[in-house]
Amino acid sequence: MIPLDEVCRASGLLKRGDRVLCALSGGVDSVVLTHVLCALRAELALTVAAAHFTHGLRPVAAAPERELVQALCASLGIECFCGEGDTRAQAEACGQTPEEAARTLRYAFLERTADAWQADKIATAHHSEDNLETMLLNLARGTGLRGLCGIPPVRGRIVRPLLAASRTQIEQYAAAQGLVWATDETNGDVRYARNRIRHEIVPALLEINRSAVQNASRTVTLLRADSAFLEDAVQALLATAQEYAGGVAMEAKRILQAPSAVAGRAVRALYARAGGGLADMTQAHADAVLALCRAEKPSAQCTLPGKLTARREYDLLVIAPRQGAETAENRCALTPVGDTVWGGWTITVGGQPKEGCAVAYLAQAEANTALFVRARRPGDTISTAGGTKSIKKYMIEQKIPQIMRDSWPVICDNKKIRAVPLFGAPAPHEAAVAITARRNHR
Repeated sequence: MIPLDEVCRASGLLKRGDRVLCALSGGVDSVVLTHVLCALRAELALTVAAAHFTHGLRPVAAAPERELVQALCASLGIECFCGEGDTRAQAEACGQTPEEAARTLRYAFLERTADAWQADKIATAHHSEDNLETMLLNLARGTGLRGLCGIPPVRGRIVRPLLAASRTQIEQYAAAQGLVWATDETNGDVRYARNRIRHEIVPALLEINRSAVQNASRTVTLLRADSAFLEDAVQALLATAQEYAGGVAMEAKRILQAPSAVAGRAVRALYARAGGGLADMTQAHADAVLALCRAEKPSAQCTLPGKLTARREYDLLVIAPRQGAETAENRCALTPVGDTVWGGWTITVGGQPKEGCAVAYLAQAEANTALFVRARRPGDTISTAGGTKSIKKYMIEQKIPQIMRDSWPVICDNKKIRAVPLFGAPAPHEAAVAITARRNHR
């Protein structure tokens, strides 16, 4: 059996000189993790502190557990930060279960404490059985590949150095070191889903195969590699997505051209970029968005959780809030030579238009006047070969997506609108001056 200090080293999650804040509940797992991290202080030049959070669900046990934690930290010579929260109030206010609410409050406390203490890492004591329980819990609830990957070893600055260790290893270490820990009596209550999996399902799996936990850990490692590959493919696909204060837009056909495993994940990623919570998006929602991408009707739409809407705008899939759109800055003078940054666009007067940019052309005399860029306004009109049109109608005819119209650059002087940059606009004659608009990716 590999010693726990070696498990921590092998995880590669701790770097020399790290400031590590250890989540210390007082249970055996967190007590052992804190002890192991302190044992590695000299070797890895670590600075260790502990953070203890009281959820308010077990008021009788709270004070003894806090005293136990403080005594352990004093014996190890590390700082101990204590906090508390009202889990029931959080659950009621946010529609969460007590377990979800407690987790939300606990991690918020850990992040605040880490910020104040300037921690590089937040270490939690999850181990291999926790990983299997999470995998099975997600499977029972319904999940995709990500849920089957269990508990991630790293999430932001949160690290789990004991994820490869077993519960038996942890308990043996605690006994050998003479450590004292608290026991949460609710851990045996099988009315809670995780506890039922721990006390009934996992033992049944171990009867079938005593290596079930280790086998699950190996499976999770393989699934994480597959998931990482797919995530890289998603990010490559989304390189052309455009983000706005009013949402996110992307060519529908690019999503449809991707393999289905990538397309579905891309839709979820776009939803998250638009401000949606992935926990709220079901497979049915993702399927509805993909159906929009395939729709022949250029203005179809569907409702998504989080007050968002997915809709087709010509060739684009747009995911945005149901109400409201981006409002660009007020008018800005165009620089005669060089670039002007305005409302998420870079506008350039003169030179050769670059591929992938919107462009407008002005006669030399018009280009020599004082020019400005601004957003459209109610009542705006523009002169075209067919006469005068409202900017609204002109943008619709030119198939500028609705989500972009309030932030699309309009070129004007002190008298009137001179041009609206468009993708693929042909140059009218050689003497025309190009005004190029490039969208700045966010």
